[in-house]
Amino acid sequence: MYQFNHHKMKPEELRDYDKLILNAVREGVFILDLEGKVVFVNLAAAEMIGWNPEELVNRHIHDILHPSQADGPCFRSDCKVYATLKDGEIHHVDEEVFWSRDGTNFPAEYTSTPILEDENLTGAVLIFTNITERKQAKKTEEALRKNLDQLSKKSRYETIVSSVTRIVHQSINLEEVLENAIEAMSKNIDLVDNVVIYLIEGKEAVIRAHGGFPNWYIERAGRIAYPKGATWKTIIEGKPLYCADVDQDTVIGPAGREMGTKSYLSMPIRFEGRVIGVLFILSYRKNAFDQDELKLLKVVAQQIEIAINNAHQAEALQKALREVELLKNRLQAENIYLQEEIKTEHNFEEIIGQSPAIQRALHKIEQIAPTDITVLIQGETGTGKELVARAIHNLSPRKHRTLVKVNCGAISAGLVESELFGHQKGAFTGAIEQRIGRFELADGGTIFLDEVSELPPETQVKLLRVLQEGEFERVGSSKPIRVNVRIIAATNRDLADAVKAGSFRPDLFYRLNVFPLEIPPLRERKSDIPLLVNVFLSRLAKKLGKHIHGLSKETMDLLMNYDWPGNIRELQNVMDRAVVLAHTPIIHIDDYMLQLNANSHSGSNKLEDMERSHILRVLEETNWVIEGKRGAASILGLTPSTLRYRMKKLGIRKPQKIS
Repeated sequence: MYQFNHHKMKPEELRDYDKLILNAVREGVFILDLEGKVVFVNLAAAEMIGWNPEELVNRHIHDILHPSQADGPCFRSDCKVYATLKDGEIHHVDEEVFWSRDGTNFPAEYTSTPILEDENLTGAVLIFTNITERKQAKKTEEALRKNLDQLSKKSRYETIVSSVTRIVHQSINLEEVLENAIEAMSKNIDLVDNVVIYLIEGKEAVIRAHGGFPNWYIERAGRIAYPKGATWKTIIEGKPLYCADVDQDTVIGPAGREMGTKSYLSMPIRFEGRVIGVLFILSYRKNAFDQDELKLLKVVAQQIEIAINNAHQAEALQKALREVELLKNRLQAENIYLQEEIKTEHNFEEIIGQSPAIQRALHKIEQIAPTDITVLIQGETGTGKELVARAIHNLSPRKHRTLVKVNCGAISAGLVESELFGHQKGAFTGAIEQRIGRFELADGGTIFLDEVSELPPETQVKLLRVLQEGEFERVGSSKPIRVNVRIIAATNRDLADAVKAGSFRPDLFYRLNVFPLEIPPLRERKSDIPLLVNVFLSRLAKKLGKHIHGLSKETMDLLMNYDWPGNIRELQNVMDRAVVLAHTPIIHIDDYMLQLNANSHSGSNKLEDMERSHILRVLEETNWVIEGKRGAASILGLTPSTLRYRMKKLGIRKPQKIS
């Protein structure tokens, strides 16, 4: 700003060096008298408005620079330059329209300063600048800043989408996805003060994720009942809801107002075509959101929909896996149960063993059991032929009917026919009443004929008729009786050799041998010995109330190297004897005990000796009680009469007490 009061001169009395100075500056300078006429104009001013300096002297400044505004007339009374000439004050105008000689105008910033002489106002100095470039630079700067803001906003919004998309594809945990979306939006959306996601549960909309509401808000607005508030309005209408000013809103709840919410934007969340929730962004300022946030929420909502779908699929998969696990556990439980059933009587799992030899036999049992085909079980004494017969029956459709067992070798030749087919009253001496035979008892079920090779020829004929025609007559009757019976026969002899020897009918052999089933001897399945030993020890130790932990290593090695001519039955006898004699938890068996068994199975009478030993052992355990549930006959699976017959045949007599 130029003050001329110190020069002590009038405006028209400028010296040459003053003019040189003023012509050197870049700003436009006019020196005016009290009437507003130009006394001096520098070169910069003349150039900016397109005049020669000489043409401007003595002309009114108002007529030169702003005879009118861009939008209408401009009066001298409104001009700040003339205001300075009147009040002697400095006046500054940030932007005014100045006119050029060619009729164009430009924006200018100017200052009018009074000229004083002895404190008397003598004129004014007008200094101005063409601010066209400045305005353009400012406009460019503002546009650039706006673009940068848009780029920044776009970048931040892309960050949100990227973050949510990444977690959606990385996690099947819905809560984790929702919390990530909340965090990303809270950090990157301008003017957002909170974000909240509601999902429908029944007739309520429940907060599943939020950006940090206080507990009182969660208690009051955490569950919104149908159809209240902006949440349900969004759900029901199925479209976004924008409120720029909560003061003008009628649907927001009181809790939202108390939180200080001034504006909000909601977006419905869909799954399989239906609205299942709402995504909200909230601000404590009015008019906080626009189309950019609307587009962003739409994209985020779509990602949440994908996450919900992933969560549902994961839940379905987990449910399927849980069902598989449940079935697996159930099968394991059933397997444990079946393993435990090894300890019970009359059960398929009494067939103990995991060796390939016994597994092959079990596989054949599973194949043949569901049919009604006649089965011939072959195997040495003590291999468990009766257990195999019971297993076939228990796995067959006849399992709910009776399994009738007949030891053909334990019945006298004169009584075997009556035992099998029954007799009429008076059919023979001693037949004082009618009796039903074993085949009638087995009608609809299964009959097991053990030691079938011991049947006399006349009985073989009647058995053949049952196999061929399914009927027979009782002894002393000519009336045929039809039965539906599955026959399982067993023998420890080679029936083919018996047929060659003439002691067994070939036609009966072929009828019985429809499905031969060979049971391996124990010497061919020695890997099963440890398992058998554990079962026998556990069973008898529990019965006798003894604490038995197992066998010594030497004893187990001894058992594994022994050939077991009496098979499993002999092993059980050895274990029973060992438990009875045991005085320590670890059982020791020596060669002598095995030699006793070896001797009992040598020679022509080894089977009878084994049977005698077995019956004696059971009789001793029952204190020689034969009949009743706990009698020896019941334990041996024989009728009392049959047991007495076998005792007589084997020469077994109750020892006399010595008085």
